[in-house]
Amino acid sequence: MANNMDVASFISNFQGGGLRPNLFKVVLTFPTEVGGQQASNKIMFSCKATSLPASQIGVVNAPYMGRVAKFAGDRIFDDWNITVLLDTDMISREAFEKWTDLVNGHVSNVAIPGWGNPSNYMASAEVYLMNREGNTVQKYTIQGTFPINVGEIQLAWDSNDQIAELPVTLAVQYWQSDSTTNV
Repeated sequence: MANNMDVASFISNFQGGGLRPNLFKVVLTFPTEVGGQQASNKIMFSCKATSLPASQIGVVNAPYMGRVAKFAGDRIFDDWNITVLLDTDMISREAFEKWTDLVNGHVSNVAIPGWGNPSNYMASAEVYLMNREGNTVQKYTIQGTFPINVGEIQLAWDSNDQIAELPVTLAVQYWQSDSTTNV
C-alpha cells in the first residue's frame, strides 16, 4: 500500500485550494412593509459576516434492562447570526427595527394587524459560498427567518478608522443546502 502522507497527495486531493470563508454572499428577502427590495439589496452588499446555522438531531433514550438504547429524535435548527456594515442612510437598521416592531410593537406590545400571521413576518434567505473565481459552489436556503435580536451598535469617541456594525440574530425554521434539497 502506497504512503499518501506527502504534500503533493494532499494538494491533489484538496479541491479548489480550499473553501475560503470570506467568499460568500447573503440574499435576505425582507417583507415589503419593512424595506423590501431596497433593504435586500443593501444587505447583499453590506453583510460583513455570517455563519451557516447548525442543526442538531435529538436523541430519544429508551431504557431497557439496565441499558439505554438511543434512537434518532427530531431535528432542531439553531438561530442564524449576521453582521451588517452600516452606512449613513441606516436602511439596514431601520428595516430590522420596523420588522420587529410589526411583529411586536415597541410600545404597544402587540403585532400590527395582519402581522400575527407567521406567513406575513417570516422571510427566506440564501447564503452562497463561492470559489476563488466567484462561482457558486454551494447554496443554502434558510426558510422561516425573522429577527429576534437587533443588536447594539457600538459608539465611542475613540473608534477612529472604523465602520459601525450591526449584529442581528434571526430565528430559523429550517435550512436546506443544494445537496439536501430533494431529501
